[in-house]
Amino acid sequence: MLTIERAQLEDAEEITKIKTVAFNKEINTYIILLDDCIIGGFFLYYEGDDIFPHVKEWKLSASIFSVGNQHLYEKFGYIETWRNDDEIFYSKTI
Repeated sequence: MLTIERAQLEDAEEITKIKTVAFNKEINTYIILLDDCIIGGFFLYYEGDDIFPHVKEWKLSASIFSVGNQHLYEKFGYIETWRNDDEIFYSKTI
């Protein structure tokens, strides 16, 4: 059975192993830079040769406590669409 649970600190080692394997596979790995300093990263999987020509809207979220990410997303044109007690959700139309 597949379940999804919030990760805990004790899960960090196993998650790091999974990320390392994913990084070494055919998955697109991107870094987020601010003033030439890596401040984050993400993995993106897609099929096909064209890179996102059909994407018209990007959506993402940030922890309510990640003030730096919130400012970064807004700086790059993302608009806050809604929030709850834990996260703020953003959207950007291309």
